[in-house]
Amino acid sequence: MKKILFSFLCLTSVVVSAQRTFIHPGTVYNQADLDRMKAMVAAQREPYYSAWKLYSNSSLTTYRDYLPTMRGTSWHPTYIFDNTNYWMGTFGDIALHNALCWKITGTESYAQKAVAILNCYLNLHGTVNYGTNCLSNSGFTSLIDAAELIRNYTGWRAADQQQFKAMLVYPGYSTRERMNETRDSVTIYWNIYQGDENRHGNQGLWGLRTMISLGVFCDNDTIYDRAYNRFLSLPHRKGDLPYPKGPKTPGSKIDHLMSNYYLKYNTGEITQGSVDDFGYDDELKYWIWENGQTQEASRDQGHIMDGLGNVVDIARLFWNQGDDVYHAYDCRMLKGIDYAAKYNYGWYNKYTAGNLYWPEEALFEPTVENGQYIQRMTRNARWYSLKINPWSENNDTVWTRGKRFSNIDMMFMQYKVRQGLSDDSLFWLKRAYDIKMDVDGITEAVLTNYRTVWMAGDGGHFENSRFVPGLPAIPCTIKAVDYDFYSQTASGDGHTYHNSGTRTDTNYRKEGGLEITEDNGGFVLSDLRDGEWMNYTFTNAVSGIYQVSVTAKVSGEGTILGAAVDNGTAVSQQLAITGDYKMIDLGKLRIPAGACVLRLFVYGKNNQIQLSDIKLTAAIADTIQSGYVWNSRDYSTVSGSGSFLTDQSDKQLTSLTYSGTTSATFALSMSSVAYKVKSGQVYLLMHGKKLDHALLRKATYRLTGGIADITGNSTGGQASTWTYTGLGKDKDETILVWKADSSSSSRIIPLLKACYTGGYDNYTLKGLSFLAYGVSQHKNTVIDDINFYTFDEILAAYPELSGTSMGI
Repeated sequence: MKKILFSFLCLTSVVVSAQRTFIHPGTVYNQADLDRMKAMVAAQREPYYSAWKLYSNSSLTTYRDYLPTMRGTSWHPTYIFDNTNYWMGTFGDIALHNALCWKITGTESYAQKAVAILNCYLNLHGTVNYGTNCLSNSGFTSLIDAAELIRNYTGWRAADQQQFKAMLVYPGYSTRERMNETRDSVTIYWNIYQGDENRHGNQGLWGLRTMISLGVFCDNDTIYDRAYNRFLSLPHRKGDLPYPKGPKTPGSKIDHLMSNYYLKYNTGEITQGSVDDFGYDDELKYWIWENGQTQEASRDQGHIMDGLGNVVDIARLFWNQGDDVYHAYDCRMLKGIDYAAKYNYGWYNKYTAGNLYWPEEALFEPTVENGQYIQRMTRNARWYSLKINPWSENNDTVWTRGKRFSNIDMMFMQYKVRQGLSDDSLFWLKRAYDIKMDVDGITEAVLTNYRTVWMAGDGGHFENSRFVPGLPAIPCTIKAVDYDFYSQTASGDGHTYHNSGTRTDTNYRKEGGLEITEDNGGFVLSDLRDGEWMNYTFTNAVSGIYQVSVTAKVSGEGTILGAAVDNGTAVSQQLAITGDYKMIDLGKLRIPAGACVLRLFVYGKNNQIQLSDIKLTAAIADTIQSGYVWNSRDYSTVSGSGSFLTDQSDKQLTSLTYSGTTSATFALSMSSVAYKVKSGQVYLLMHGKKLDHALLRKATYRLTGGIADITGNSTGGQASTWTYTGLGKDKDETILVWKADSSSSSRIIPLLKACYTGGYDNYTLKGLSFLAYGVSQHKNTVIDDINFYTFDEILAAYPELSGTSMGI
């Protein structure tokens, strides 16, 4: 009978009248995220590939070593009352790990492992339900996220998946009454549905994080809204159970070890008011206060730094369903990150790193007296903050100031790439990220969080005005109206598109944006104006030269349409009148393998283009490219000699790894792309930050009228003729100059001598190779210019060299 009842619950317990159509997968990753990771790993693009090697070689790829017995029974528990970090958290991490490996590789054994773990919990009907039940049950998060990733895996039986859903809300889902909360007859949802009104806010926030994933996986918008409204301190959803009542009145004070940091009150004497939805410390604006200080600032720093990572993770889950909470309460999340980073990373740099990352500066010391610290009673009436606490909670021998963020990759990518904020506005977050990259280098988290410079949104298409994530793959035709999606509730203007006009139509996509009209048998972009642009994310299996074409109707002259990939050099075409829709070739672009972003630009006269679609196809590379313009994508790094990242701009290389522990050495080799170099450009220049010196090792070229390539080699490398250091605002810039005219310098012999001694007007450059050295292991090295110049061109590009003893 019990088995029959449970089967009935499987069929009925999570059925709700849905008002929202959820994006699936749509908790930690959507399909665009998965397509991006898969393409980058397949292309062995950095930093994804190094992160993938760490991820795929993790011990989490197998689960058999973890299979336990539990209280003498087999591992198919009906109760979990202790060690939830293991019984839920560890197994959840294994399941999620294998589910993601399946998504990236398509190897079915990964999915089978994930299913085997998830099915272990099908008969669970009792979990921790005392004290910290909200926090303890939040350990189920990764299990739910794993289930979301493999929800469409054919090897997970529909009956088992439905039973897993029913288990999450056992003994049954209701919006009218609280279900039985006895110790042995309630599981995940009923332990987290109210958050935690009694403890520090991070505990309830962890429960809200679980609730969001649960709502998405179960297609239950009531559960999802319950987490969303609670997080933002909104009233409970009509027809659902209210949130905890309040306010609370404190009891008597309790003496304790940290009484000079916060006052503590007797929990047994607290009285509770009768107002529904009062709002407690596990809500955004009550956990992060208006100045950026967290509710737990007087507790310790470890809970703050981990809690902020969780809050940003919560925001990502909402974002994946189209909801923006990053900007809530005047960007409260970023204020919290900034406050905590200033307090902790300033200390870390000075006392842990010995001022390694920036020169000694005054530490951020918030106090009541200087107006940077708030004294306030917590909403649960248990603690009153007095001053910020650098020690561990209840332990004045463990120092916690100087803790680092637990989720810094996601924080930085969200605010730097997705929101496009400047380094100045992210000053402390950028410092935290740079320290992370220096101390930890590439970690597994880079695989899932890293985004290239234009990846502010997600590629996909729209069905019945609903966004469906997923990246098209070259060769492909992309509808112009399917420019990258940003958010349903936050404007994507300046992130995934720019619109100079006023969007009024909602006939294809509802979130607003560029003007759209119905034409050419579908929907097209219309009323395009000077300065407007739009992004399209796609994947590419093979690096090469590709033709960019558009189908458009051009009604007048004077409009230019251009295209570029990942902040690279653009191609463009002045459009002629077409009369009707016609395919127009814009030009050829060199596109790397992996996931990329194409941006279309509009210049010139307004309202003369109706844009239907964009087409990307393979093309034959031009034999000669006129004019030497350095492009970072020309260069690769020799294996074992350090690696550079090239995706933040076509004019920048940023170091990822060093070849040794004490010196930063990078072997850069230019691929065989042909450029014309003028004979008057006799100065080869390299500009960088944290760059000590470089050696030119090889030059490959073809002389005018020649039929064969010539390669000059220098085993030890040719040092630069002149070096200028200590330049730039931060005095960390270096300019290296090689004088290529051998009549004045022997430094360049035997590499390029023939190019200037044979009376040639110009030559075709086919390759350059360098050894570049950073200043130390603890500084990121950036190279943002490798170019041939005339004397006047150098002074125009770098006026700070005027007046120096250049000897040029």
